[in-house]
Parts: sequence; C-alpha cells; structure tokens
Amino acid sequence: MNSSELEIKDDIPKNKPRKWIYTLLSILVLCCISIFITGIYTIGNRLNFAITGVNRLRIPAPGKIVFEDSKFYDDEADPRDICIMNASGTDFQYLTEDNFNNYRPILSPDGQKIAFLSNRDGGQDLYVMGIDGRNTIHLANISADNTGIKYYEEEPFSWSPDGNKLVVDSSEGLIIISNDGLDKVFLADMPPLSSPKWSPDGMQILFTAEDRSDLFVINSDGSNLQSISWGKGSYRYPEWSPNSEEILLYHQGITIVDRNGRNDRQINTSVYVGDPQPSLSWSPDGTSILFEAAFNKISIVNTDGSNEQTYDIHPFLYSANPVWSPDGKWIILEAYKESYDIGNLLELLIINIKSGKVYSATSFGSHPHWEQ
Repeated sequence: MNSSELEIKDDIPKNKPRKWIYTLLSILVLCCISIFITGIYTIGNRLNFAITGVNRLRIPAPGKIVFEDSKFYDDEADPRDICIMNASGTDFQYLTEDNFNNYRPILSPDGQKIAFLSNRDGGQDLYVMGIDGRNTIHLANISADNTGIKYYEEEPFSWSPDGNKLVVDSSEGLIIISNDGLDKVFLADMPPLSSPKWSPDGMQILFTAEDRSDLFVINSDGSNLQSISWGKGSYRYPEWSPNSEEILLYHQGITIVDRNGRNDRQINTSVYVGDPQPSLSWSPDGTSILFEAAFNKISIVNTDGSNEQTYDIHPFLYSANPVWSPDGKWIILEAYKESYDIGNLLELLIINIKSGKVYSATSFGSHPHWEQ
C-alpha cells in the first residue's frame, strides 16, 4: 500500500454516522408518534364512550328507546334532536334533524307516537309525531310569554293509558288534549303547575301546584279537584304506582302515600340530593323503587325499605335520570364526566339488574324513555 492511499483514508471523518442509524432513529420516532396518537385516541374514546369497564358488545335488552341527541348542545341556543334505537344498541335513527331545540320525547303507551317539546315555531310547544318521525302535529303552547326554551325538571305533559290523549301543563293551564289536537278540555288553572301524571287506571290526574308546596288530584273528566297534601315542604317527582293505589314522591326523603294522600311513610334510605335532584320511579311490578343513591350510584329498594341493592356505575362518572325497562330487568341512565353540566354528557348506559354489568348504549344521549 503506497503513501497516497494512506493519506486518502486519513481524510475520511472517523465519526461519520451511518445511514442505517438515521433509518433506525426515524423508525423509532415514527413508532413513538404512533403510540402517542393511539394513546390519545384510546383515552378520548374511553372518555367519550364511558371509560374503562363498560361493555360495548351488543346489548341483550328488549324494546326501543327514544332520547335526545345532545352532542352539540352546550346551552339553550344550541339545537337538539330526537332519536330512536333498539335497546340492543342497533338501528339508530334521527327522527328530527333541524336547527331547533327538540327535547323530552315520551313514547305513547302503544309505542306508535312520540310526544316532545320544541321551539320550532318560536315558542316552547308540545308536538306529537309518529315513531318514524313523520306526521308531526302541534298540540299546545307551553310557555305563555313565547320566550322559548325553559328548563323542566320533569315533563310538563303525560300520556293517557290508552295513548289517545295527553294532559298538559300549558300556557292556558292544565288541559287534556287528544293526540290529533282536535279535542281539548280545560281542567284547572293554578299556577305554577308542574308534573302532571295520568294514573295508570285512567281515572285521575296528579300534579303539584303553588311552587310544589301542594299536591293535587283531579278526575280525568275535570271533576273533584282536591288537595292531598299532608305536611309542609315541597313535593317533587310524584309517580303513580302501577296499580294506581299509591303515590311515590320526594318529600324530605323517599315517601309513599295512599291514593288519597293519607298513610304517608318514608323509606329509610340515603338519597343523593345534589344537582340534579333525585329522580324516583316504581318498578314495573310495583314492588320496588329505583333512585339515585350517590353521584355515581343508583339503588333499588323494596317498597317496605328492605333489600336495598346499590349499583356502582363508575368511580369517575356522574349518573342521572335512571329509567326502568318495561320488563324490570334493565335500567338506562345518563353518564357525565366531572359534573352534571350538559357539556360533560358522555353517553347513555344500560345496566343489567341481575348481573350488574354495564353496557354502552349510545354516545351523547339524554332523557331516555323506554318503550312500554
């Protein structure tokens, strides 16, 4: 080897990186980015679809569910639409798709019509449509001053057991109106009215008045209006028992009274009284009561206060508005993250009462109502 060759070799930098090192580093960077993006997506998916532990398989629950789609709803100016789907999580459909606020859907007892509130005509009104979203009929004005959406803790209307009529807390007072809007009967005008509920036997209508300080019943023909209040304080969430013989409500705790307001007895249990207030409901067979026990727990207790069962929804989720399935084997509810603000709404969850398993039904749903 001559000296010139040695000089050329000495001119080559001894620390020059190899191409394979660049290639390896590029691969590592891409892998890190991919892992990061996947992690963010997974976290986001878990936050938006009910975090870990929620089963996303098809739900073996019966019937149909109507609900509000509140995906883009942050305040009263934002639109909401009404949706319907099978309780199994299949066959999701929008029934309203417009720029209006459509909310609080309630299926008729025969499952053929849906009553709901909307501001599509400028005020806050009651409408009825078919379960396919067609043949919408305006029934009644709800807000007397035409100011638009008002928040209701409970629906200002209730179906008759046969599905032919509705009782409505309207701008005119308490009225009964046929589901085609053609016939209307005036019942009472005792503002502020709230929570009108038609008894399952069709005989009476229950409601609160004077800012919930009084509880009243009136016959469905408009006769025999009477107060059935028995003490001071507010009367919230009144619900007829399935046999129409008792009334469940919140009055300084979970309380059951006879149909005439007598024989009041409290259920000795702990009730969550944060925001929103606790919603109460009878089981379909009338033997037990569903209520919110904590911000992330619901409970079922026998009507005599025995055999309370508590279901933990998730340690980091807030639950609200639990609703029974018609067969009494399932519960659907709203799930929120951090607080009950509508912007924190995640999804609707369905719980199997026997197993306690929690399923994800759909994202961003609120105020569900199960087909009876």
